[in-house]
This record gives sequence, structure tokens and C-alpha cells, in this order.
Amino acid sequence: MRQKIYVIEDNEIFSQAILGVLARDFELAVFSDPKAALTAIDAGRTPDFIVADINIPSMDGFVFIEELRARRFSQPIVVVSGFATPGALLRAFELGVTDFLEKPFGIERFRRALARAGRLTEL
Repeated sequence: MRQKIYVIEDNEIFSQAILGVLARDFELAVFSDPKAALTAIDAGRTPDFIVADINIPSMDGFVFIEELRARRFSQPIVVVSGFATPGALLRAFELGVTDFLEKPFGIERFRRALARAGRLTEL
């Protein structure tokens, strides 16, 4: 059974790139609005892990992660961002993210982060 990944990304080009890389190996759902992903999770459609941009206008990515944690979402979260400041990295890891990738990143780096997240779901 393929693992289900929720991708939270408001950039259509980046979303399509992720779909192109992962569609063969994973079941994917892409959300341009984090609130829609929260609604899906609240409805019982929980992914194995999440890949989330933290710079989305409709909802701050850190607020999204805090909302996930308030819902007791314990699956891995991989953060992607074009703004990997020391403060952002610290806050992300304080919220328990699995990995933080600064855009742009290579496909192999992305696959390694997802492989690690996937292994964590099996524990």
C-alpha cells in the first residue's frame, strides 16, 4: 500500500514539480490552503506524513503546524521554504518537524527527506 502524503504548497509550479517527482511512488493530495488540509484531517482523512511550505499567505506555516499538533497529529512533517533563517529553523524543530528543506533543493535531497519521514511512520 502506498503511503499518503499531503503537500501544502501555494506555488502551482512547485506543486506540479512535486507531483511529477512523487506521483509514481506515493498517494498525493495537494492543498494550496492549509485550512483545507486541516479540514480533511478533521474529517478523518489522515496522511502518513505532510510536506508543508511555511510561507503561505492564507495561513502561516508555523500556525498550521501548531494546529496539527493541537489535533495530536504525530506523523512526520517535512517543511520546505525559500526562507531558511536560523529563527525559522529553530521554530520548526521546536514544533517537532522531521526535516527542513530550503528551496530550491535537489530531487535526491527531497527523496532522502521523504524516505526518512516514511521510515518514521513505520515505527
